[in-house]
Amino acid sequence: MNRLYLREVSQLDAEEIEAYRAEFPASGMRVTYDPYRIPGLDRLEAFDSVEDWLSFCAEMAGKITWYQTRRKADGKTVGFLCLRHELKYDDDDEEFASHIGYSIRPGERGKGYGTEQLRLGLQEARALGLEKVRLICRDTNAGSNRVIRANGGVLVDMIHGEESGMNVNRYDIFLSSGGGDMNSVLETIQNRRSYRGKYKPIPVPREDLTAIMEAGLAAPSGCNKQTTSLIAVDDPDTMRKLHAVIQPAVGETAPAMICVLTKRVIAYRDRCFAVQDYAAAIENMLLAITALGYQSCWVEGHITDADRIGDEMAAILGVPDGYELVCFLPVGVAEEEPTAPKKKPFADRAMFNAFQGIIENP
Repeated sequence: MNRLYLREVSQLDAEEIEAYRAEFPASGMRVTYDPYRIPGLDRLEAFDSVEDWLSFCAEMAGKITWYQTRRKADGKTVGFLCLRHELKYDDDDEEFASHIGYSIRPGERGKGYGTEQLRLGLQEARALGLEKVRLICRDTNAGSNRVIRANGGVLVDMIHGEESGMNVNRYDIFLSSGGGDMNSVLETIQNRRSYRGKYKPIPVPREDLTAIMEAGLAAPSGCNKQTTSLIAVDDPDTMRKLHAVIQPAVGETAPAMICVLTKRVIAYRDRCFAVQDYAAAIENMLLAITALGYQSCWVEGHITDADRIGDEMAAILGVPDGYELVCFLPVGVAEEEPTAPKKKPFADRAMFNAFQGIIENP
């Protein structure tokens, strides 16, 4: 769901740019080597006035493009993005050069805008004919690292700036042959994690919850019986009631959750595909959650065992007879960096033309 759009900056935007700059810390930024540089408004710090900087932007047409990122609903500027058509137009050292710099207005963070803004910037880069985009990000900037990975960023390495004292992660995003979107999808799949840590107290916007549920309902369904229904919960009182019955606790610090309901009906030849239906919906939602910059975990066995916690949750939510609450997904911004579990080697589980794997003893 596209909530934002890019618009090139012009002299008419001077007042808006001043207001945007005023919202950033007076003590300077902590994510760039220059504490007064605001990513997305690159080089503004070198000019005496916004008007002079905007004249410079016009002179750099065809080499660097600066964009306002606006919200479609009300036209408000929520971010800025700078797209360098070639790395040589970055005024930084070659090692630290990047094609794109961007920032989100401090009061608009935690809404998934950074991920969408960068996606729009990558579309512009692709339109320029770029096949690969280089991005850099301070290693401690968890939010920006997450945004880059959600857009298909492949970590190249981490380098250390002697003057700044900062460690910087360098990423590449491949856009060749129009395959950037597919790269992003595949990277999102690889970056999905089952997150069981704590969440930041940042609300999840309704539009993001809607987008996640839309992804779930777009999943395939056996004989199109559409047996899966979803309830997003973001009301703090309702969340407290639900977590009071979830024992032992899991996902209790998440600001929202999505509860998955199933209706077990016969689809074909006395067979019910409800499990397959809701499993496909859950995986779609987990990928959407990851793509929007959030984390989650598939919580099912915990609430469907002999304790029947899912039934208690269903009662709190007013779920009618005929439906079963089989899973919930906590949704929020992770407080800790998710870790990847150890996976078996690819060749042990994936083959061509015949079984060639390792037969494990039961």
